[in-house]
Amino acid sequence: MFDIGWSEMAVIAVVANLLAAAHVRLAAYYRRLLAPGGMLVLGGILEGEAEGVRDDLRAQGLDRR
Repeated sequence: MFDIGWSEMAVIAVVANLLAAAHVRLAAYYRRLLAPGGMLVLGGILEGEAEGVRDDLRAQGLDRR
């Protein structure tokens, strides 16, 4: 989706305040970007959208721990 030249880089935290639809589109990117055990902090998600975003993130291998 994005080519920012960090294809080999993993980060310990990602913080993003976007609309729920954007988080869903970026879920696979978040997974590739995060180092094992890394933290993903998301904002901009309405209460009624939270479950769907959570399901999409889990489908990409991201889960609460």
